[in-house]
Amino acid sequence: LQKEAITAQIEEQELHLIGEVRAWIAKLDDSQKRLDRYNERLLPLARQAKEITESSYRANQASLLDVIDSERTLIELETKYWQAAADAWVARWNLATISGGTWLD
Repeated sequence: LQKEAITAQIEEQELHLIGEVRAWIAKLDDSQKRLDRYNERLLPLARQAKEITESSYRANQASLLDVIDSERTLIELETKYWQAAADAWVARWNLATISGGTWLD
């Protein structure tokens, strides 16, 4: 009975670790997709909008509030980009910890 109890505990721990690994892999995948989306679409569009707004301001076709708003939008997107990068690294390090460091190889 004691051997069966230990075997059951080991199996339970394995299932727990498998679930944890799958959750961290999903978090890493989600973070990487967000990074890609910010890099490929959102940040370039926000930078372009900021440049257009600044150009319009110099031509007296936009207000200073428009310039500030475009700056704020870009900063918000950059902040979200870096949060996604941090989330990805946290997931990588947790996977490395769970796997005994082999995840980073």
